[in-house]
Amino acid sequence: MFYQRLSEYYDEVFPLHEQTRAFLRKHLSGMNCADAACGTGTVALALAELGFSCTAADMEPAMIRQARSKDGGGTVEFLVDDMRNIRRWGTFDAVICLGNSLSHLPSLEEVAGFVREVYAALVLGGTAVFQIVNYDRVMAAGVDGLQLPTLGNEKVQLQRRYVPEGRNSVRFHSKLVVSNRSFDEVITLQPILHGELRAMLEQAGFSAEFFGSYEEAAYDPDTSASLIAKASAG
Repeated sequence: MFYQRLSEYYDEVFPLHEQTRAFLRKHLSGMNCADAACGTGTVALALAELGFSCTAADMEPAMIRQARSKDGGGTVEFLVDDMRNIRRWGTFDAVICLGNSLSHLPSLEEVAGFVREVYAALVLGGTAVFQIVNYDRVMAAGVDGLQLPTLGNEKVQLQRRYVPEGRNSVRFHSKLVVSNRSFDEVITLQPILHGELRAMLEQAGFSAEFFGSYEEAAYDPDTSASLIAKASAG
């Protein structure tokens, strides 16, 4: 229900910033890409504008309806599907999985399995980019949790707080504020630490570089808001 409601305001809460576009333009290989858990398709459509042939999928039908409505020219193949089915979509030069989507998988074993599926879906020398919340910082925050900056604009805001519950669970407390209405939701996420993601990537066959932002700031477990991995296959 949360993501169905969020789909209506997704592009206002999560606009595509030029830094993100520049990072992907610099680091993605080839011209054939997949966007796993694509939301409303903004990034996939931007990549299509850069000349990529894109397949993009999300499990939430409302997100894909929004994505297709923005794609007047049919430049991207949008699918309602689980990102774990990526190998069914084809073989790719590049794969992206952004927006903390990895953490929506139910366990570290599922995350590792998806990383292996991404590797198998890539051509030799292909590139994957993964972006998640910096869970090293979240887990260090303890029971009070970590409040991240509010997203959105004067009309729509998304407030976010991540609260650890034991070692293998984080409660994501969100409040979507639209005009005079607010919608509260709590979602359970799988925390993924920097060392865990590094090990998963290496075990799958990737070599990886890590950043703390799309501006390519060095990753800092104590201060970075995000953990971004650029992973090269083979």
